[in-house]
Amino acid sequence: MMFDGVPVRFPDLSIAYLEAGAGWIPYFLQRMDEEYEKRGFAEAKLLKESSPSEIVRGHAIYFSCEADEPLLPQALAYVGNDRIMYASDFPHWDHSYPKSVKELADRTDLTDGAKRQVLAANARKFYKL
Repeated sequence: MMFDGVPVRFPDLSIAYLEAGAGWIPYFLQRMDEEYEKRGFAEAKLLKESSPSEIVRGHAIYFSCEADEPLLPQALAYVGNDRIMYASDFPHWDHSYPKSVKELADRTDLTDGAKRQVLAANARKFYKL
């Protein structure tokens, strides 16, 4: 999607990567940036002069997270507090909702502003609520 320029071709499209958590985001975006730097102009012509991580930060591209992810602060720092939204994992058999809401709200490694965005504001924006 990224190297084929989907966000560039459809700038009003909102995209969400769900059911994968958030810990992978910094690594994967960094790898895409590296690939783009090495061969992007030949293989990702629609990205023009923007790296994949810049495309993510500049378009309506969101990710989900679970409350107990140890790398959530790093993922938020990498893509911004406005790109990651809480996923309850309900109704899967292994969900921990509603306990997971309190677990995320009680985290000491996230700011109150980040918690508000992850728990509510980002989903409202993504789903246009």
